[in-house]
Amino acid sequence: MMISAAWASTAQPRIAHMWAENRYRQFWKFLAVGTLIPVVGSFVWSLLVFMNWDFLRRLLYHGNYANTADLILLWGGNVILGSILSGGSCALLATRRFRTLAYTDILSACATCVAMAGVILFLPYPFVIAGTMVGQAMQVIALAMVFYGMFRATSRAHPASATP
Repeated sequence: MMISAAWASTAQPRIAHMWAENRYRQFWKFLAVGTLIPVVGSFVWSLLVFMNWDFLRRLLYHGNYANTADLILLWGGNVILGSILSGGSCALLATRRFRTLAYTDILSACATCVAMAGVILFLPYPFVIAGTMVGQAMQVIALAMVFYGMFRATSRAHPASATP
């Protein structure tokens, strides 16, 4: 998540300029790479922690938490989704789609609340992370739909900007 936050902080002015200057192809490429790097990093980190959980729990937690390896995967999924959302939020802010971002945030919050109620009723309390993941996944889907529309509009509106 720290890599995502750092990228978003430094990339937002840059992609805002790309968008304002109708350099859409460059905008989409930069956004894709900037989002993909933290996602891959989060995936690799989560996988390494999961695969070495027995060693880590003995080293750091005096052998406790033996049955929590599944939670490591859930936290990893949460961070991966958060990385995607960080890039998506950065793009919406750079393109001045503040209301769209607010709507996707509200949708995510509602989905999280519903999912949390289900988790609280049917799963042990450590799995509340799954409830947050449902909300994040809903927001990723909503952002994907928004970006699909934006991508189609930019490729139709400015075909010259779609070529190098």
